[in-house]
Amino acid sequence: MKILERNCPEIDFQRSSSVCIQDPPSLATEAAAQVEVSVVIPCLNEANSIAICIDKALAAFHQARLSGEVIVADNGSTDGSIEISERHGARVVHVALRGYGNA
Repeated sequence: MKILERNCPEIDFQRSSSVCIQDPPSLATEAAAQVEVSVVIPCLNEANSIAICIDKALAAFHQARLSGEVIVADNGSTDGSIEISERHGARVVHVALRGYGNA
């Protein structure tokens, strides 16, 4: 899990499953210790390609024998990208500011 600060306006903390630095230190430390690599993929209506990207990242973790996570930074997708991402094992973080540069 990614450790985030609460004062970051770009992240919708109500919809995110990230660990916040205001959570108990043991929880944040434990989550950080379990993940060696995080891959963050910006996403806006990428239903045709997001599954391939997630699968390749997860395969790379397995091949390198690393504990990793894939985080999809969704920027308001309406084409099923969120559901596809979750089905393929990614954690979706909803980015409040719209536009490719913000995701």
